[in-house]
Amino acid sequence: MNVVEEYADQVQKLNISPTIFDPNGTQICPAEGTRSLIEFAEGCKPWFTYIDHVVCTQLICKSWKNKEVEELQGVAAFDIYYKVKTGEAKISSIQVIYANQAGKIIYINSFWDLSNFEKLVSKYPELKQVFKNL
Repeated sequence: MNVVEEYADQVQKLNISPTIFDPNGTQICPAEGTRSLIEFAEGCKPWFTYIDHVVCTQLICKSWKNKEVEELQGVAAFDIYYKVKTGEAKISSIQVIYANQAGKIIYINSFWDLSNFEKLVSKYPELKQVFKNL
Protein backbone atom coordinates (compact mmCIF):
# COMPACT_ATOMS: atom_id res chain seq x y z
CA MET A 1 0.00 0.00 0.00
CA ASN A 2 1.48 3.38 -0.97
CA VAL A 3 1.17 6.43 1.29
CA VAL A 4 -1.75 7.90 -0.71
CA GLU A 5 -3.69 4.65 -0.30
CA GLU A 6 -2.73 4.60 3.39
CA TYR A 7 -4.03 8.16 3.79
CA ALA A 8 -7.39 7.27 2.16
CA ASP A 9 -7.65 4.23 4.45
CA GLN A 10 -6.93 6.34 7.54
CA VAL A 11 -9.54 8.95 6.55
CA GLN A 12 -12.15 6.20 6.26
CA LYS A 13 -11.13 4.93 9.70
CA LEU A 14 -11.46 8.51 11.07
CA ASN A 15 -7.93 8.39 12.44
CA ILE A 16 -5.14 10.21 10.59
CA SER A 17 -1.60 9.66 11.84
CA PRO A 18 0.72 12.64 11.38
CA THR A 19 3.55 10.16 10.68
CA ILE A 20 2.42 9.83 7.04
CA PHE A 21 3.10 13.55 6.47
CA ASP A 22 6.28 15.45 5.79
CA PRO A 23 6.66 17.88 8.73
CA ASN A 24 6.93 20.79 6.25
CA GLY A 25 3.91 19.69 4.19
CA THR A 26 0.93 21.93 3.42
CA GLN A 27 -2.84 21.48 3.21
CA ILE A 28 -5.27 23.84 1.50
CA CYS A 29 -8.91 23.76 2.66
CA PRO A 30 -11.87 25.90 1.52
CA ALA A 31 -12.95 26.39 5.16
CA GLU A 32 -9.68 26.41 7.09
CA GLY A 33 -7.37 28.03 4.53
CA THR A 34 -3.71 27.02 4.30
CA ARG A 35 -2.10 25.15 7.18
CA SER A 36 0.58 22.56 7.79
CA LEU A 37 -0.26 18.91 7.31
CA ILE A 38 0.54 18.32 10.99
CA GLU A 39 -2.04 21.00 11.93
CA PHE A 40 -4.45 19.33 9.49
CA ALA A 41 -4.01 15.93 11.19
CA GLU A 42 -4.53 17.48 14.62
CA GLY A 43 -7.51 19.50 13.36
CA CYS A 44 -9.19 16.35 12.07
CA LYS A 45 -9.42 14.85 15.56
CA PRO A 46 -12.23 17.16 16.80
CA TRP A 47 -13.81 17.25 13.31
CA PHE A 48 -14.07 13.46 13.23
CA THR A 49 -16.34 13.57 16.30
CA TYR A 50 -19.03 15.07 14.03
CA ILE A 51 -18.58 12.42 11.33
CA ASP A 52 -20.64 9.25 11.16
CA HIS A 53 -18.49 7.68 8.45
CA VAL A 54 -16.42 8.42 5.34
CA VAL A 55 -16.39 6.44 2.11
CA CYS A 56 -13.58 6.74 -0.42
CA THR A 57 -15.56 6.47 -3.65
CA GLN A 58 -12.55 6.68 -5.95
CA LEU A 59 -8.79 6.68 -5.57
CA ILE A 60 -6.41 7.16 -8.48
CA CYS A 61 -2.65 7.05 -7.97
CA LYS A 62 0.18 7.54 -10.40
CA SER A 63 3.91 7.48 -9.93
CA TRP A 64 6.62 8.55 -12.29
CA LYS A 65 10.27 9.53 -12.40
CA ASN A 66 11.05 13.21 -12.63
CA LYS A 67 14.77 13.72 -13.25
CA GLU A 68 15.45 10.31 -11.66
CA VAL A 69 13.34 11.18 -8.60
CA GLU A 70 10.34 8.93 -7.97
CA GLU A 71 7.18 10.97 -7.40
CA LEU A 72 3.67 9.92 -6.37
CA GLN A 73 0.43 11.78 -6.89
CA GLY A 74 -3.12 10.77 -6.09
CA VAL A 75 -6.68 11.98 -6.34
CA ALA A 76 -9.15 10.77 -3.72
CA ALA A 77 -12.91 11.27 -3.82
CA PHE A 78 -14.67 11.00 -0.46
CA ASP A 79 -18.29 11.05 0.63
CA ILE A 80 -18.44 12.39 4.18
CA TYR A 81 -21.52 11.57 6.25
CA TYR A 82 -22.13 13.81 9.25
CA LYS A 83 -23.90 12.69 12.41
CA VAL A 84 -27.41 14.19 12.39
CA LYS A 85 -30.52 13.46 14.44
CA THR A 86 -32.61 12.29 11.48
CA GLY A 87 -31.90 11.78 7.80
CA GLU A 88 -28.56 11.93 6.02
CA ALA A 89 -26.12 14.83 5.75
CA LYS A 90 -23.45 14.15 3.12
CA ILE A 91 -20.72 16.29 1.59
CA SER A 92 -18.48 15.13 -1.25
CA SER A 93 -14.81 16.08 -1.33
CA ILE A 94 -11.98 15.69 -3.80
CA GLN A 95 -8.38 15.81 -2.61
CA VAL A 96 -5.24 16.08 -4.70
CA ILE A 97 -2.35 14.49 -2.82
CA TYR A 98 1.40 14.62 -3.51
CA ALA A 99 4.05 12.46 -1.84
CA ASN A 100 7.83 12.72 -1.88
CA GLN A 101 10.40 10.04 -2.59
CA ALA A 102 10.65 9.31 1.15
CA GLY A 103 7.02 8.14 1.10
CA LYS A 104 5.65 11.13 3.02
CA ILE A 105 2.74 13.28 1.90
CA ILE A 106 3.94 16.82 1.18
CA TYR A 107 0.76 18.47 -0.11
CA ILE A 108 -3.02 18.01 0.03
CA ASN A 109 -5.38 20.33 -1.81
CA SER A 110 -8.98 19.75 -0.68
CA PHE A 111 -11.93 20.67 -2.86
CA TRP A 112 -15.49 20.74 -1.56
CA ASP A 113 -18.37 23.15 -1.87
CA LEU A 114 -18.76 25.24 1.30
CA SER A 115 -22.17 26.46 0.07
CA ASN A 116 -23.42 22.85 0.08
CA PHE A 117 -22.39 22.56 3.71
CA GLU A 118 -24.22 25.80 4.48
CA LYS A 119 -27.37 24.30 2.90
CA LEU A 120 -26.98 21.24 5.14
CA VAL A 121 -26.67 23.50 8.20
CA SER A 122 -30.00 25.14 7.35
CA LYS A 123 -31.59 21.66 7.18
CA TYR A 124 -29.66 20.20 10.15
CA PRO A 125 -29.03 22.97 12.72
CA GLU A 126 -26.90 20.60 14.83
CA LEU A 127 -24.18 20.96 12.15
CA LYS A 128 -23.64 24.62 13.15
CA GLN A 129 -21.27 23.29 15.80
CA VAL A 130 -18.93 21.64 13.30
CA PHE A 131 -16.83 24.70 12.46
CA LYS A 132 -17.69 26.66 15.58
CA ASN A 133 -15.86 24.11 17.77
CA LEU A 134 -12.89 23.42 15.53
